[in-house]
Amino acid sequence: MTTEVTEMTWDTRLDPFGKLLPGKSWDDQPGMDPGEQEYLLAVIDRPIAIHRCLAEVAGDLSAGAMLTELSALEQERGCDWLDVDEAEWTHRLGLSPAQQHATRRKLVRLGFLEEKLFGNVSRVHFRLVWPALDAALRQQSQQRVAYGDMTNH
Repeated sequence: MTTEVTEMTWDTRLDPFGKLLPGKSWDDQPGMDPGEQEYLLAVIDRPIAIHRCLAEVAGDLSAGAMLTELSALEQERGCDWLDVDEAEWTHRLGLSPAQQHATRRKLVRLGFLEEKLFGNVSRVHFRLVWPALDAALRQQSQQRVAYGDMTNH
């Protein structure tokens, strides 16, 4: 007995309700044009991972993403003070410079992040304040236990 493996493709001629999209014809191929597919795969970059617990203690996804990324960078680079410029933040998290500054201000205000100028050109370096993060995470954990919310959302 031979089983035939078929490749699943989306019928890009149809909308979610099965109706033919404007500009499409039943004579068109049902799959995506190879050029469009290549473009789409190039545009869809690596995902941005965010530890949910960090987003929760920081109060929003941008702050959670920055905390997650800083903790990963700290492990990768093996140093406390991290030099991450605006272009690198934009590449890593997709945050605009204005979003970066607002997020950093929030994290400093919460006590989770320290900033310091280093070097001849006075570049801003960052350091996570682990005791403050640890305290916030422990408090969050205790609240979950107290309210019976031990589900992994």
